[in-house]
This record gives sequence, C-alpha cells and structure tokens, in this order.
Amino acid sequence: MKTLLLCLLFFISYHGVAQQARGSVSGRLIDSTSREGIEGVSLSVLKQSDSSLVMFVVSDAQGSFYLDGIPHGKYQLLISHINYQPVRKFFSINSTENKIDFGAVYLVNRSGLLDNVLVQSDIPPVSVKGDTTEFNAGSFKTPPNASVENLLKKLPGFNIDKTGNILFNGEKVKKVLVDGKVFFGNNPKTATRNLPADAIDKVQVFDKLTESSELSGFDDGNASKTVNLTFKKDRRKGGFGKLTMAAGTNERYHSQGNYNRFSEGKQISFIAGANNVNEEVTSAPEINGLSRNLDKLERNANYRQSEQKLTSENSIITARGAGVNYNNFTKPRLDVHADYLYYFGKPINTSQLKKQFFLPDTSWFFVQQQQGLQQTEIQAGNLSIENRFNEKESVKINTSVDHEKLKNSFQKTYRTFQPNGMITNEGYTDNHSNISGVEGEVELIYKNKMRHRGRSLFFSLSSQINRFDVAANQYSTNSFYRSGTSTTSDTIEQQIKSHSNGSNYSMRSVFTEGVFRSSLIEINAAAYKSADNYLTEANGLNRISQIYDLHNDSLSTNSTESYDYQNAGMRFRTQKYKTGFYVGALLERSELNINLRDNHNKVLSRTFVNLLPNARFKYSFTKYRNLTVTYGSFITPPRSYQLLPVADNSDPLNIRRGNPELKPEYNNNAVVSYVGSHPYKGRHLQINISYTATRNKIVTSDSTDKAGVNRSIPVNLKGAYYIFSNINLNWKLNSINGYASLGASNYFSKNPMIFNGLMNTLTSLTIGPEIKLNGNSGNLSYTLASQVNYSKVNYSVQSALRHHYINQRYEADLLLELPNKVILESEFKYVINSGLNNGFNQAMPLLNIAASKLVFRNNKGQIKFSVSDVLNANSGIIRNVTQNYIEDAVNSLLKRFISFSFTYSLSKVGLADKGR
Repeated sequence: MKTLLLCLLFFISYHGVAQQARGSVSGRLIDSTSREGIEGVSLSVLKQSDSSLVMFVVSDAQGSFYLDGIPHGKYQLLISHINYQPVRKFFSINSTENKIDFGAVYLVNRSGLLDNVLVQSDIPPVSVKGDTTEFNAGSFKTPPNASVENLLKKLPGFNIDKTGNILFNGEKVKKVLVDGKVFFGNNPKTATRNLPADAIDKVQVFDKLTESSELSGFDDGNASKTVNLTFKKDRRKGGFGKLTMAAGTNERYHSQGNYNRFSEGKQISFIAGANNVNEEVTSAPEINGLSRNLDKLERNANYRQSEQKLTSENSIITARGAGVNYNNFTKPRLDVHADYLYYFGKPINTSQLKKQFFLPDTSWFFVQQQQGLQQTEIQAGNLSIENRFNEKESVKINTSVDHEKLKNSFQKTYRTFQPNGMITNEGYTDNHSNISGVEGEVELIYKNKMRHRGRSLFFSLSSQINRFDVAANQYSTNSFYRSGTSTTSDTIEQQIKSHSNGSNYSMRSVFTEGVFRSSLIEINAAAYKSADNYLTEANGLNRISQIYDLHNDSLSTNSTESYDYQNAGMRFRTQKYKTGFYVGALLERSELNINLRDNHNKVLSRTFVNLLPNARFKYSFTKYRNLTVTYGSFITPPRSYQLLPVADNSDPLNIRRGNPELKPEYNNNAVVSYVGSHPYKGRHLQINISYTATRNKIVTSDSTDKAGVNRSIPVNLKGAYYIFSNINLNWKLNSINGYASLGASNYFSKNPMIFNGLMNTLTSLTIGPEIKLNGNSGNLSYTLASQVNYSKVNYSVQSALRHHYINQRYEADLLLELPNKVILESEFKYVINSGLNNGFNQAMPLLNIAASKLVFRNNKGQIKFSVSDVLNANSGIIRNVTQNYIEDAVNSLLKRFISFSFTYSLSKVGLADKGR
C-alpha cells in the first residue's frame, strides 16, 4: 500500500514539474467605431489539432485580457461576443516564444453589417445568458462510450457524489430536462446515467421557479436547481443509443441498453437493464412513491422491519428494470408527457453490529449478527397534459400511479453483556413480511397572467388515494440473566395482518396584484384534508393446533385517523435593480382526530393554531455576486402512533407507547447564503449557513433496566437546535489545465432528551474538509480527492464518556488514451476509520482497473476488460449515535470480480465523436 501511494505521489510531482514550462497571451479589445475598450468578451484558447478547450477568460472593464499557464503547442484564440463579429487568432507557444501580445484587437459591431450577410460565429465554451449558465459540450473532452454523468464531471462547478447526485456550485440539482422537456419524471440520475455524452450540444444550468412563481415573475425562495440538456441537430431527427453486455467471475453480470428516437415535436426513449453488481437501472429511490408511508403503516400495524435500510452502500443488490419516456409537442398549444418505469431490486445484507449503551452509573455492550433481504418491485407511471389557451392562460393535468411490492426477511442473533463480560440477555429473531400497496394522484393546475401589470391567478387542486396490505410472521426468543444465571425467558411467535386505505385532498390558490412600480402583493390560501383507516389483527401461535388462532388484543387495532389544515397568508414582494425582498406571514389551523375502536375505545382529538412568519432578502453586488438571507417557520405535528397510548411490545427488548399530551414542533429556520463567481475564469465561491431552533421538540424518553429492556415514550422538550455550514470554493488551474475545489461541511447540534428520568443532552460536532483536483494533459486526465470527517459527541449525563472518531477518504481516478484506440482506466479509494469500537477500525484500499479498445467502423463497438476490487478489501462501516448508545456496523459488500464487456452503438457516429 505504501508503494502504491508513493507511486501516486511521484506521478503527481513529475506531472507538476513537466507542466512548469508554459506561456501567456495578452491584448486589448477595442470597438472599431467608438475606439473604446469592450468589457465582457469571451476569449477561448483552443488546440489547433482538435479544437478542444485549453482555457478561457473574459475581458475586463477596459477590454484587456491576459491568459497564462498555456503549455507548449499550437493554438487558436477565439474572440466572441453577442454584439460583435467573432475574431480568430492563431499562435504558438514554445521555448523561444512564450509571451504573445496581440496588442489592440479591433472588433466590428454586428449592427454595422449588412442584413443579407451571414456571419458564421464560433460558440464559446461557457457563456452566461441572463440567469442561465450555458456550457458548450463540444469544448470538453470525454472518453468514448461516456454518459452525460461523465460529461458533467468535466464542467466547471459540477460535482457528482458517490450515489450519483448532481451538485452545481455545492447545490443539489433536482431536475434534469431534455430539450426543455420532462425526462422520466424529472429523475436526474435516470437521465445522466442513460444518455450518451456525445449526443449533447449544450448544458444549461438555471434556477427553475415554482409554477406559481413563474406566473408572477417573482422568486418565492422555492426555486430548484435545474439542468437542461440540448441535443445536437443531427440527433434531433432519427435514432441513437447503445447496448452493453458484460459477464464476469463469481457469476457476476451486467446488461444495459437505451434507445432514443427524436423527430420534430416528438421524443421517445427506452431504457432497460439487469445486473447483480450494484448498478442502478432506473434509480429506484427516486420513483418509490410509497416508501414514505411505510413507517406510518408499520407503526399502526405494530410490526417493525429492520432498523437498517438496505442500499448499495451496505448490501449486494440484484436489480433489473425498464422504462419508456414520451413527449409530444407537435401542436403549438398542447404538450403531452408520459413515462413508465419498472424496477426490481433484491438487496442482501450480512452485517455485524456492536453497540455501547450508557446508564447514569454504568454501561454495557450489545453485539448482533444479522442476515437480511429486502426485495422490492415497483411500477410507476406518469401522464401530464398541458393546454395553453393563449400566451397568458393555461391548464395542466398531472396524473401518477405507483404500485409496489415488498418482501422482507431478517434473522438476527444478539447478546448483551456488562463491561466485565457477564451476560445480561441473549436472543434470536426471525421476521418475515409481505407488503403491497398502490397509490394514485391527480392534480389540476390553472394559470392566468392577466393584462394588468403584476395581476395573476394560480389555482391547483389535487387528490390522492392509497391502499396497503401487510402479512407478517414474527418469531423471537429472549433469555434474561442475573449474576450470569438464566432467570427468565420470553418467546413471541405471532402472525400479523394489516390493511389500510386512505385518501387526501388539497387546494391552493395564489393571487398577485402589482403595486407601485416594481412590487407585488400576494394573497394565498390552502386547504388539506386526509382520512386513513387501519385494521390490524395479531394472533399468536397455538402450540397444540400449530395454528395462529390466539387473538392478541393488545396488538390488534381498528382505527380511523383524519388530519386537516387550512391556512391563509399575505406577502409583500419587491424587486429593484440590485435588491429584492419579501415579507409575509401565514396563519394555519390544523386538526388531528383519531378514533381507536374495539377493545381500546379511545377517541383523541387535537387542534393546533400557529402563526408562521417568513421573509427573504437578496442583494446582488454584481451579476455574479449576491447575498441572500431567508427566514421561515413551520410546524411538525405529532404522528398518530406518537399520540396513541397503546403499547407496542412486538420487540421484547424495545417496548414503545404513545403520548396523547404531545404538542406539535415549532421550527424557526434562518439561512444566509453568499455566492460569488466568475464563470469564464472558472472561479466560484459559495457559503451557506443554516440555523434551526425547535420549540416543543418531540423526542423519546427512554428507560432502560439492568436486564437490557428499553421502554420509550415521546415527550416535548425545549432547547433543541442545530447549525449547518458549508463552504465551497472552485477555481481553474491553468498549470494542469484543470480545476481545484476546496470545501468544508460543518454541523453542530444540541438535542435534549430524557434517559432513566434524567435530562441527557446530546451535543454533536462534525467537521468535514474536502479537496478535489481535476487535471487534463493531452491524452491523460485524472481526478484526485481527499475528504476527512471528524466527529465528536458529548453526553451531559456521563460527561466523561466523550467520543470522537475520524473517517478519512482518499481517491485517485486516471484515464489514459493510447494509440490504436486503446484506453486505460483506474479508480483508487483508500478509506481509514479510527475511533470506532474494537474490530471496526479498518483501513480499506479499493482499486478498480480497466482496459478497452474501440472496434468497427466509426468506433461503433468497444471491448472492455475490467477488474473490480483488485485487492479484495471492500467493506462497509457505518456509525450511528443516539442519546443512550453508540453503534458501529460492518457490512459485507461486493468483492473482487473480473468481467468482460462489449458495447455497441446504435447511432451512425459511433461511440467516439470526433473532437471530443
């Protein structure tokens, strides 16, 4: 391992020395008519050989420009501005001539050109049009067979995390459009991982406003970062796509395909795939519309799944999926969108877990081994139709249907023992469940932007229905010890069946009226109503008849729950040249009613009234620098299972009961954000600081006895708050023809809780600096990254039991293009964990390597050989901290395998686009 790291450091050092001999280009741009300097002109240095981008800059207020750090070679300087005729200058940088001064360069204004003269202009790599940053995809080199995700990694300000989430200048991208149209329900990862990079012409980034804000023209603070991918002209007519087949050792396989056919006014795309190597096919978490209801369902059914959600980070997944996306906008005022996705995932988990529990006067340990399976099958469909009556008035109908089946199976063996090694309890659990559900939603949106300035009307009406069924078998046996001798034992063997159905309706209206010259008054109102019915039957096993016919009254329920709210508010908004702000308030009344029938015969009714102020201020120093301060307040009402005074003892070691006296949480949130960027020079700074204080925080009051049995009840406490800060700095490094990124995410929280009758305040601090370097030199491109997370936890009950732990991650990705169309790739990650429980402090090196060759005419095929986890060291470690224990878990993950793959292009241009 030391040898490998030394080789990596030598490569970086050698590469840095090799890049020291460089030159510069300078000059001044002058209007040919006025003889004055021109500000804001884009200047791009391109290689003469393939027109690939080397660096770019924008002229200053006097029209001057200066580009340094240019390697030896032959180049062209492209000078472009929307108001002037483009100019191209050719030059060379070598050992004898490394400082090029073009002096005064005169630009001709386009307005002086004849109308019948066609000006052929070159497109700069990066340009800014209003609030949209646009990247010319052809200026950024990507390897053959690259996806849009690979392209985004090359663009200034973009970052892709390990789960595929897209970040632009530190902010998460929530939507990806294709030629301005919805693509698979605005699922970002489905678009970026399935569309080919060589089909993209432009990548546009902007803040997409909500539909009501788009109508009024004022940002309400709920804009979402959006990427729009525009296709090349030759891809907008005809079909393109690719097919990949791979087989490997240990019975590993991977198949993936996509096909897109575009014509004037129509788009249709197909995707399909299957694998057992943890590759997402249709991004199941994004299309899963039912999972958000499972927690509520389990609590009402008195059934618990595993505490740990199985994902690609802690399990091995076999997955398959398919989808189709369709857009039709052939008629001028009618748009139709439809998509369908199917996903099947079968994650399998084997883990070892160790917890350290804390009592006011002692502590003890809990160890567990688990095998789990969470099989998921999802079908999701969406249909949207928008009819524009005219330029100002439109109506849209959105419909969606989700169907999901879950099959869960978990087996656990566990033991609790004291610090001296004496056993307290031990047990075994074997739980199985089958859950199925369906959810449907219809939404109607009406928009009317009237003739009077600032006057508009927005109205939405939606309805949703859902239905769930649960069938679960639970078996657990536990033995309790005193002084090392078994004293009592408890066995649960029962069957639970639960059915629920629910519906909700919501309405929202927003009316704006223009006042003064640049201000608006907004009046909004909303109403929501939901009703859910739950029927749960629990039966124990009759050991004589071996039939589940022993009715359990304490776990069987028949309940009806309804939750309604109405709110109304007013907001004043104004927008001037550099300043914009709004201030307003919302008055909300909510009501929760629960009727628990059968043997419980309990009726619970709660009403809450809250005033929720909100405000936002934004000041723009320049076009690229602004400061935003936002304040908002919101409530989090207690859930029904938190209110019901019914015990849930399905887990003998963790018994829960509701509290009918709970109050809703009242949250105050303030966010300060500063953004300063220079897109042409590739520099960007973003700072975010968020503070949230919660009144009547809903927390658990835990009571744990010396036998290891924990009893919990939710209560309201004060004094809870958290602070989150993030800083991200990106800048271009001409010395390596790349970019550097320096950032840090910091988190501090204070959460008061009750443990064994004593107030136990948990304070947590996490500091996470990160640095990233992207470089590109000729046929070699690389990424180097380092991230360190330091966490510290304190307890007020046992101040001596302070814990701190460190997670370090180092990464290096290399790509080398050799002659004869041969490509070498490597990915190296080194993870170090320290400060965890004994047996969990590990150093994990993960190395993947691959070699491929392009074949066939137009490079339509690619043969690839790859080895994943060369060192056979892949493992997953997770830490979880609560008020009364610290938990470390290690999971068995996908280990070393060798695979061969073949990719074939379904387009005429093949897998490698010339000049890319």
